[in-house]
Amino acid sequence: MAAHPELASRDKELVRKPTEKMVLDAITLLKLFGRGLAVCLICLPAPVAWAQDRQAKQESVWLDHARVRYGIPGLVIAVVQRGEPVQYLTSGYCDIARARGCTPSNPFPVGSITKSLTGLLAAHLAAKGTLDLDRAIRIIDPTIRLPDDRAQSITLRDLLDQRSGLGSVDWPFYWNPELPRKQYLARLPAVPPLRAFRSGFAYANANFVIAGKVIESASGSSWESLMRKELLLPLGMNESGFGSPGERTIGYGPPVGDIFTRFPDSYPVALRPAGGLVTTARDFARLLTMLVQGGEHDGRTILSKQALDIAFAADPARRGGYTFGIVFTRFRGQRVYHHTGAMAGFSSAYALVPGKWATVILSNRTGTMFPEGLAFAMLDRHLGGEGDEALASFGGPVQQPASTCVPGKLAPVTVQHPDPVGVFRHPAWGAFIVSATPSGHRIQIGAFSAPLTLEKPGSYCFAAAPGWESLRITSVLDATGRVNRWDLNDAMHPTLQRFTRAAN
Repeated sequence: MAAHPELASRDKELVRKPTEKMVLDAITLLKLFGRGLAVCLICLPAPVAWAQDRQAKQESVWLDHARVRYGIPGLVIAVVQRGEPVQYLTSGYCDIARARGCTPSNPFPVGSITKSLTGLLAAHLAAKGTLDLDRAIRIIDPTIRLPDDRAQSITLRDLLDQRSGLGSVDWPFYWNPELPRKQYLARLPAVPPLRAFRSGFAYANANFVIAGKVIESASGSSWESLMRKELLLPLGMNESGFGSPGERTIGYGPPVGDIFTRFPDSYPVALRPAGGLVTTARDFARLLTMLVQGGEHDGRTILSKQALDIAFAADPARRGGYTFGIVFTRFRGQRVYHHTGAMAGFSSAYALVPGKWATVILSNRTGTMFPEGLAFAMLDRHLGGEGDEALASFGGPVQQPASTCVPGKLAPVTVQHPDPVGVFRHPAWGAFIVSATPSGHRIQIGAFSAPLTLEKPGSYCFAAAPGWESLRITSVLDATGRVNRWDLNDAMHPTLQRFTRAAN
């Protein structure tokens, strides 16, 4: 599950995206008047900077066209090639309302890309002897409780390879982002597993939240402190941190027509080891440069060969998989390590060919696979291809939000169905309140509130956030016909989340 935003009460900022026609007009001018003039004109609808040579200018034209076609407000890209200076490309706006273009120093939340850094940190500490990756986590930290007896044998390696089978309880923490990590961990015994222990890959933020706690218990320092001390500061990643990018970079939801809407901020403290890093292209390029150079950066060893061997210990016979917060696959004969991330109006991706080449794609729009597609398209172009086929394989042009649970489609209170009003509780999710208003029913969980859309008698849905998936709840009646339970489909677990009516 990718990262999800809080639906806080705030005014929405409506902004218009640059039209595809403006970019196509600029490309026509490119053919008529030469490359230099056309690239300059493209800067008017979508600023493109940091291109120093002819090849970079060609890349900028291609990039700007792709960005507009796929409905992305702004992009920053860093390309690392061993033995060459880092190349930066920017396109579009990091703040549309103020017409501020993007730069390599704009901060972006990178969501689940943080998992790769947590994996690298664990590998680094294991190489130093601080961590035992194959020791049962209950021995390292007896306070960790899980929903079944897998707690007796689960290891840190199981967590980092996403093979624990554990489920997550993410939504309440996106809606109430200041809830502490200890609350997340305390709720896990009540969360149903996704699958049997070590029966295969099952992606869950809980794996990395627990891993962060195990790392803290073994080292005696917080995950945030260790990340700064062992990775960020040695690499000179001084523009990176945890939390919000503030007003320097604005995140947006998927466009509706030609309108981008500013996305509500939500940066859960509890989920930081799984998705809390905020960084810049300039900073992340330092990390990628170090990995391309086998752990070396500016003449210093940041990660030892042993640490890298642990983190990238993918079975060479397998074409793809997941290890230490890193996805591995093959592309055009190359072994590629990569990951994506999404958080509160932002989407990102990186791709790495060890010893040779790497790129990071940072964008300020959520609900899109464009950064992942672009990362492989950039690799394709590096290998002599056009990039378009690789990009298209990750999704078509601009898509409208899929959610049908939006304001304007509310079920009036007069519809004949059992009254759903009341307070209902779940041991992991907490309590939610269903209330009746003049315009229809609403659901509230902590600071989060949304209108309920009646799909059929007793069955509702609500938008978890603008442009994200809808969550669906179905009422279960008692013998008197009163709603005494709700079953919620969180779009992740194979079993429903059951909320029972609280005692009066």
